[in-house]
This record gives sequence, C-alpha cells and structure tokens, in this order.
Amino acid sequence: MAVPAAEEVLDGAAEAQHEQEVERSPTDEQGEQAPPSDEERLEKVRLDIQTRTAAILAQGPAYLASRSLADFNAEAAKQQKAGEHAAAVATYLALFAKAQHSNLTHPEMYVCHSNCAAAYLKLGLFQEALRHANKCQTLAETSLRRNFKAAPSYVKSFLRKGQAQLGMGLSRVAAATFDAGLKLDPFNIELKLALQKANEAVLRDLAEGKARQTMAIEYPEAHKRISYHPYAAPLHKVKTDDMLPIKLLTPFQAENDHHIKDTHNYVTVQTDIRMPKRHLRQLEDAYFNAAWQTAIEAAVQAIAAEDKDVRVLNLASGAGLHAMMALRAGAFHVTAVERWLYLALACKESLIANQFTDEQARVLYKRPTDLRLKEDVPICCNLLVAPILDEGLLTSGLIPSVRHALDGLLTSDAILLPASATVYMQAVELRTEEVCGLKMSAANLYRWHPAYAAGVPLASERIIPLSKPKEVWYFDLGAPPERSDAKTVDVEFTRSGRWNAVMFWYKLHLFGDVYLSTGPEAVAEGLRCLQPAVQYIAGELAVHDGDVVPLVASHNTVRMKFDVESTEFLNLMRPDVSFPHHHFAMLADEGRCQAYQRAIERAIRAKQRQDGEAHVLDLGCGTGILSLLAARAGATSVVACEMQESLCDVARKAAAANGLSDKISIVQRDGGLLQRGHEVRALGVNVVVADVFDAGLLGDGFPYLLDLARRRVVQPGATVIPAAATVYCMGIEVLTGEVSGFNLAAINTYRWDATYEAVSLADVPHRRLTRPVKVLEQFFEGDRKARGRESMLKLEVIEEGVLNAVAFWFDLHLDDCETLTNAPDGIGEGGVLLCEVDSSAFGDSTSDGTCAADQPAADQPPEAGAAAEAEAGGQAEPAVEEKKPAATEPPPAPAAAADPAATAAAADGFTPAGSFEGAKPGFAFKLGKHGLGYYADAYQLACGGSNGGGSGSQAVRQASSYGSSGSSGSSSSKSGKSKTVRFSLDDTSSAAAHASSAAAPPTPAAAEAEPPAPELPPMPRAAPAAGPLPPGPRHHWGQALQYLDRAVPVAPGRKLALLARREEGRLRFALRQGVGEPVGRAPWKIEWGGGASIENPHFQRVHYCELLVRDFLQRVKCGRFPPIEKDMRMVLAHCGSLLLDPAALQEVCHELTVLEKLHKAPEFSPAATQEALTKRPLRLC
Repeated sequence: MAVPAAEEVLDGAAEAQHEQEVERSPTDEQGEQAPPSDEERLEKVRLDIQTRTAAILAQGPAYLASRSLADFNAEAAKQQKAGEHAAAVATYLALFAKAQHSNLTHPEMYVCHSNCAAAYLKLGLFQEALRHANKCQTLAETSLRRNFKAAPSYVKSFLRKGQAQLGMGLSRVAAATFDAGLKLDPFNIELKLALQKANEAVLRDLAEGKARQTMAIEYPEAHKRISYHPYAAPLHKVKTDDMLPIKLLTPFQAENDHHIKDTHNYVTVQTDIRMPKRHLRQLEDAYFNAAWQTAIEAAVQAIAAEDKDVRVLNLASGAGLHAMMALRAGAFHVTAVERWLYLALACKESLIANQFTDEQARVLYKRPTDLRLKEDVPICCNLLVAPILDEGLLTSGLIPSVRHALDGLLTSDAILLPASATVYMQAVELRTEEVCGLKMSAANLYRWHPAYAAGVPLASERIIPLSKPKEVWYFDLGAPPERSDAKTVDVEFTRSGRWNAVMFWYKLHLFGDVYLSTGPEAVAEGLRCLQPAVQYIAGELAVHDGDVVPLVASHNTVRMKFDVESTEFLNLMRPDVSFPHHHFAMLADEGRCQAYQRAIERAIRAKQRQDGEAHVLDLGCGTGILSLLAARAGATSVVACEMQESLCDVARKAAAANGLSDKISIVQRDGGLLQRGHEVRALGVNVVVADVFDAGLLGDGFPYLLDLARRRVVQPGATVIPAAATVYCMGIEVLTGEVSGFNLAAINTYRWDATYEAVSLADVPHRRLTRPVKVLEQFFEGDRKARGRESMLKLEVIEEGVLNAVAFWFDLHLDDCETLTNAPDGIGEGGVLLCEVDSSAFGDSTSDGTCAADQPAADQPPEAGAAAEAEAGGQAEPAVEEKKPAATEPPPAPAAAADPAATAAAADGFTPAGSFEGAKPGFAFKLGKHGLGYYADAYQLACGGSNGGGSGSQAVRQASSYGSSGSSGSSSSKSGKSKTVRFSLDDTSSAAAHASSAAAPPTPAAAEAEPPAPELPPMPRAAPAAGPLPPGPRHHWGQALQYLDRAVPVAPGRKLALLARREEGRLRFALRQGVGEPVGRAPWKIEWGGGASIENPHFQRVHYCELLVRDFLQRVKCGRFPPIEKDMRMVLAHCGSLLLDPAALQEVCHELTVLEKLHKAPEFSPAATQEALTKRPLRLC
C-alpha cells in the first residue's frame, strides 16, 4: 500500500511547530502573557491535528496495511464519543489518506465525511467542516441512485453544511441550506432549530447593517431607436431578461414562429374570451365615461365649427360606446376598430340596437397596427379616439397604434384623444408584518410580478406612501416617441419604512380642459375601470424620513420599468410566477385570522383535557398562519400540509421567525395522500384546521379532501375547524341596460357561464330582488351528512326586476361559539337583513374566546362570570338589557301556544343546548345571558313572526340559520297573517345606511286587523353606480355570483321556485323547467354537436386551446422541453408590440405555470384542481 512518506508529514509538522515557537506571544508591561485570540487558538488546533495525523502515518506502511477502513472509522467514532475531537479528525484524515493512496473505497464512505465534518464543527474549524460536508453530500447523493440507505446521511449533510456556513458568518446561505434539508425531511428537529437560529442570525446581521443583498439591473440605454426583429429571426434565442427589449416582436412573427406560435395563439384566444367581462367594468364606470363623453363632444364640435365633416377613427372601440358618442355629437362617419373578436361583435350589435346604419359606422375586427387606408379606412380621419388604456399606459400598445394611425390614416390637422399623457410615480410600502401577533414578513419575499400588478383592485388602506408623487414622463401622442429612454429620478422620502414597491399612474389630457387621471385622487372620486399600477422593485430597502434614493425610470415605448440602481437590499424578492397572490389577502383578513385563533385555542384546550395531547393537521396550510396559531396555542405537534413549494418555503420561514419550528412540520404533499407513519405520526391527528374554501364554499374541494384525510390520518372523533357551514342565496338582477343614453344590452350575452365566479358584490352594479334563503348545511365535523344533492328553494320577491343571477355566500361555523360570514353588505349571519333589525348586533361573531368549556361554575350566575371576566381584563359581551314596559302600558297579550319551539320562545326566547345541534327555524344558536343555547331569532321578531314575547332589540350576534326553512323561503308566521315589511336595497347602500331599530311585533289580533302592506312601485332601471370603489369584501372569499340559464321578470309579493343542485363538487342554481326565457350565451359556449366537421367554429376555437394544454401537459414530465415560463416571459416582454392585454396575459401565465408545477409532482389527488390553485385575489393587499 502506497502511503505518503512519514518524513514529509513530520517535516511539515516540525516546520510549523518551529514557526510557532519563533513567534512569541505578545506580553504586557508586567510580563504577563495576553490571552490568545480566536485565530491563534484555531491555528493551534490545526497544528495539533497535523501533528496527530503525522504520528499515525509515521507508524509505517505495515501498520496502515494491517488496519482496514472500518477499523479506522470505529476508532475515530470511539474518540468522537469520548469528546476527543482533534484525535478523531486525525484518525479520519489518516483513513482518507489510506483510501486515496491505496485506491480503496467503501460504499458508506459518506458516513466518515459526515462524522469528520461534525468533529470539525466541534473544534470551530468551519471551512474544513464545510469541505467534508460537501463531500458527504456528493457521495450520499451518488449512493441514493443505488439504494436509500444513504438517505439519513444525505439529509444530515445539509445540517453539517449549514452549520459550517453559519459559523463562517454566511447566515443567509445557511438558512437556504437548512431550508433545502427540510424539504427532504420536514420532521428533522435539528434542521428546524438550525433554521430558526439562522433566521435569527440574519435579523441580527440586518440590524448591524450586514448580510444585505445586491442585484445587477439591466435597462435600455437612453435614446436607442426601437426596431423590430426580422421575420426570419430565431425567436428561441431572443433574450428577454430585462423585460425591456429594444428589438420588438411583430404579431406576424409571434403567429408563425414554431417556437412560440402555440403559446401566442393560446394567449390570444384566452384573452379574447375574457375581454367582454373585463370591458363591463369600463361600461359601468360613470366617472370614466363622463370624461370621455365631454371630450368627444367638444372635439366633434370644434371640427364641425370649421365646417368640416367629422370622420372618426375609433381604436379599441369596445362595445361601441365612444363611437356612438361621436355619432350622437354630430360625426359624419366612424370607423370602429376592435382588436378582440367578441368585443367587435358586441360593438356591431350595439350600433344596430341604437339604430345606427352601416353608412354611419363601420366595425373592423383588426389590430390597429394592421389598418390600411382605403382597404379598411375609406378616407383619412380628422379625429382619433384611442382609449387603448391599461394601468401601465403603454402595455396595451397605445404608442405603436397611434404612431401607425399618424403615418397615413389621419389628416395633418387631426385631433387626438388623448392628446398627451403625464406619468407620475410614488414610492410606497405594501407589506405584511404581524398577523395576530405572529411575524409573517416571510411572505413579502414573494411580492413579485413579471411586469406590474394588473387587473386587481388595490386595497388602498394597505398601501403606505413613503414619498410625494413625482413626475417622471411626458408623452406627446401627437409626436409619439420612437426611441427608448432612461432617466434617474431622485426620490425624497417623507416617511420611514421599508420601500418595496413603486406606484405609478398617469394623467391624460383628452381635449381642451378635459383631463382624466388614474391616480389615487381619481379613484377616490369614483374611477373604477383604471387605477394606479404597482410594480415591486428588486428587494426591500430600509428608508428614513429625509433620505434621497436615485430611481432609474426607463421605457421602450411599449412598457415602463422602475429600478433602484447600485444599492444593498435587506431582502431580494424571489421571482415566482406560480405564487398564489390571494394568500396576501388571506393574511390581510385580520377578522378571519382572529376568529380562527379563538376557535383553535378552544379546540386545543378541549383536546388536552380530553386526550391529554392535541396533534393538529393543517390541510392546505398556505403561508402557515393557522399552523402557527395552533402551535402557539399549545398543540403537542402540528403537521402543515401544502402542495406549492413557494408556500411551504414561506411557512417554514414563518415558523422559524416565530420560534415555533420545533412544533411544526411543513410537508410539501397533497393533503389527500398523507400516510400515517410517514408524514403524520402513526396514531394520527385529533384536530384538523383548514381554510380551503372558495366564494361558493365547495369549489375548492374541501369536503372531498377532508374525506381522504379522514380515511388516512385523522382519528375518529377528531375536532374539525370549521365544524360546519351554512350556504345562503338571493336572486338579483345583474344587467347592463342604458349607458350614457345608449342601449348596450348586447354585452349581456357574454355574462353567462356554466359555473359561478368569485366577486365582491359591492363592486358589481346589481339590484337585490329577493330575500335571502338558506340553501344547505354542510357538516365537516362528525358523521352528519348534508341532505341530498338537490333542494327546491322558495324565493320571496321584494323588488320588481328581471332575475337573471343568484348571489350566494356562506356562514362558516368554526365551532359552537364562532361564526364567520362572507355575506354581502347589508346582510348579517343567518341571512339576516340588517335594514330590518339592529345592525350593530350582526356581522361576524366576535366572541371573546369563551365557550361552553370556559363557562363559570353551575352555582355561579352567568352575569357574575361575565363580570368577573371583564374585571380580569377580558372582553366579555355585555348582557342585553330587556326593555321594560312603562307603567301606563298594558302588559303584552300572552302568545297562543303552538309548537314546543314557540312555547319555549314565549317563555323567554331561550332553549338551553350544550353544543350546536343544527339550525332550528326561528332560533339562533349563541352564548347569551342565559348561557349556551338557542335564542329567539330577532329577524323573525322584526318581521312580525309569532315566536313569542321577545322584542326586536334582542338581536343575536350569531344567527346560524335563516329564519325560515329553505323550502319555504318566507319569514312570516305559519298563519300568514303577519305584516310583511317591504323595503328596497340598492347596490350602493351599506349596512349602516339601512340600520334601523325594529319595532315590537304586533299581537295576533292586531296583525289580523291590519290591512296588507302596500306594494312599492316598480323601481327604474339603475344606471351604473358612480362614486368611489367600496372598501372591499368583508372577508377575502368575497361572494359567489352565478348567472342563470333563464331570466324571469319578477314582482313583489310573488314566490319563485329555485332549484339548488350539487354538480361536480360545486353548487349550481336553476329555475324550474319552462320558467322564464333563455338568456343569450357567448358564441364559444354554444355547442352544436355532430363532430368537428359541423361544429360551431367559435366552440372549436376554444376547444383548440384545451388541446394545446393537453399536449403541453403530456410533455411536462419528460423534462426535455424548456419551462412554459420562458415562452410566457417573451410574450410578456413584447405585450405592447403584440397588442395583448397585460392583465389577461398575467392570468394565463400564472395558470400555465401552476399547471406545469402540479403535473411535475409525483402524484396528486383529484382534490387538487386548477381553480383552487389559481384563484385571483379580489383586492391587492
């Protein structure tokens, strides 16, 4: 066996020892030796290891040949256990020397490197430890290809490597290493604690001004001429890293290059079918339409004053509103150009409906940059109306379109609307900090968009301005720019904070003194279809009042961009197109989080009393907020299950930041595929928490997911939060009629869809036509099942109108004491109309956390317990005082005995119950002054029901069911002789506006003598609502809106039958067969049948997209094709030159990347649907 010469090793050691002896330690004036520094101590340790290694190798070849690698390893392990780490390292080094020079190996050599790294860590030699940890990782990864015996050592190598990096001061790198190890073994307690320690080190470094991150930015050089790629350019080699290319794609190239044509065609068709509904927001915006109408009329009059025929070129005509405004103002002819097919069809239908002839208007389905004089535009026009607008101004192709029109489609003296645009910017902070006292700032690392946040209304209350607005660009559309530009803007901060985003907007000069701004002030005044754009910068910067930071603003005529140049960021953003941004809205929903917190605390206390321990499973944990609440509440262990990798990363970082890593295990896996003994302990879990709900409750597949988890990992009798839910609905009218005096009913054809959509009903102009009615009850805890799959509802009509849609929502019963509701404004829990009762008593249950388990002793009155809790600092709900009748008033007449429920209500309106036993007509379950039980429903009393002698002021805080059963839909008593309260609820009214005290119910005799209530006259069709955007939905779910297959006129006093059916895990509503008239459907939703040869071409066009997606998903797992994000980034970078819609494009990009990641997963259950994983937020929070 060849070994290194012992003399060489010894000579080297002796030389190093001689150098150490020559360098004497410094002494102080008294001659005392100073303590050695860390470097000196480490050098002595290194010298000791060298000496020991040399001594082993000096024993000669015979000694080394007599000992095997296993003998060396056993000796080193023994020394390591005895605490002789330097001797152990020397033995390991001798082992490695023997293996290298004798050309020996061992299948478990990675174990030796792992143990050697551990010994080096004990000695504080972090560089050497890192070297051996890397070697262990490499060898273990190679061994894993043969068998899984090396799995523990492979996971441990991440721990050793991270500890070495942490010792070297590389806290960020160490945190990433620990995080990578936890992805492989989410239950490794050592990795959890190490990640927690690394995150603490990162925070310490940031506080000391260290560990900041830098990023090189690229932006186009100023004044570079914009050109287009040649037709034969290989597009797969085109780089779009900076997202501001100087050479742009043409639509012809995108449609014909085989590398991206499928992607471009898919995006085009998907945008085409989304644009009609997106255009509805513009038609419903009275503020926007008023400004354009004023400008168009003034421009037409100015041209007519010169005795000229007004010929209008209307680009992006939409449904034809601006074209008709021009014709009504006196235009001779309008050429309406629309890039999107179905908007062009709607434009043509609107012109016909308003009796404009083909001689007056011509509609073209073409891109604005493809127009030709004479062929498309009969004669040069002298008025250009070009509302090619989006939040980012340039991203829809405004400048290329206007430039093309100026080149040969307009006269030299043509008037342009808009004439110019001025762009402003403002530094803002849009972050998530603490939620329920937990640090959730880890989610901010994923605040990133490929361009800017588009298509989602801003939650203005979440945006913190850090600087004053500053003008950045001025675009004269009469001379549109042909070159890119870049400039540096000094941003002076007026407030301290963490800068992570730039909010920018523009002010359009339409004509004369008519201006239209998309800034915050315009949104506050009533602008709805446009808003400021928010672009996240590369990272987070700590700024202070008075700081000045240079900002690089750049554009390439089709997109604007803002970057911070040459700075150190606290954190760099993590670009991930697949990250679901609706989780920011979930974190911002403080009321939801607090309600879950109280329910989780009660459940864990109860389980610990019952079983002695509480093991929690968080299904679909998202950012991990519910898991953190459970761990903080005292859960024995928490398993947080999530499919998306980026969300798991956030949850792990959040657990570490809150010091709860030892209790929480983050598992990246489908919740329906968990197994006992693997992801979950062998005995299973006894508490399940989840918020896997959409606006319609069932669309995200939570019942199916919970059923799978029950079969696999949930103990019998486990507590589920939420325990149950109740769904309510009401009939509404959602139609577009007259807008600015024109009939635009043609756009209603594009409203209908086979399924419901999530909306904030306050944002949708509508008229409420019926009372709310209970649809179904869904039980999650226990063995109770929902009744049937179909139910017939009776809707009581209260307003005249055309019922063409159903809005529905749910009350989420977290436990017996806590209920959340996503009901629309003006409606409380249990479907209670707040205009008929005391509105202060309704809304979400805001329990103080007490419940039956926390009640005072039986011999102590409830009032005393509440007073004691209030004295101790609690927030006990004050007792409701009963109004005593005056001395002059006669006592109320005794109520006639009816059924047991009415008798109990007559006694005091209370039936005791230890837990929620389901909805009872006429009663609401709550914790009140008499304890836990069912109280008379104030809604019944306010409507004159004969439930007993309670007063209307006895409003409940937790009404878990509507006052009548789902089959009746009526709130009156069984006799039908009680007074019916007529009212109206418009789309702009709020709960506060409708709040009024309810009068005491009349006696049966008085009710019998009263004449019937007069009917309200029919309400006129409401115009689209003006005014500022409402503050947003009560909770992040919003409400569900489903358009019916048939529409029916209704009048007050009638009852309408509505069928509610569960189809494919979703709720679906329909009128009875033969009732009403069929509604119009979009062309692509009409299927002829009979095969491809005679199928509807519009249907085939959309079906082609489905085939493209299937083909794409079949190629995903092979790994031989580039990710879809590469193609989508190219399309996004050239969005303006391709004349696409940025909001729809970002939606499609997100959906495709999520699908790609989903199908790359080894396995997933049917509960993992695209709709559940790609939900759009209702507010940008």
